[in-house]
Amino acid sequence: MGELDMSEFEAENRPFMQRLKVDLILEQLDENDPDRASRLRAALDDRQYTSSAIARVITGWGFSCSPDSVQEWRRRQ
Repeated sequence: MGELDMSEFEAENRPFMQRLKVDLILEQLDENDPDRASRLRAALDDRQYTSSAIARVITGWGFSCSPDSVQEWRRRQ
């Protein structure tokens, strides 16, 4: 009995990389409202704007977004 060919399993055994909600929102804004996308990026980069404030604005734009989603995006940047 030779070595088993596990290549099918190895190809599917890559780490799962979850896309962040804020990244998905930014992608939609890039396509539909680039000005809002730019303002959101500026707010995300500026720590004077709290995660709660940013999440409220994003929610006001019609997206579902929590302060935790904003904090996680900021942590990964």
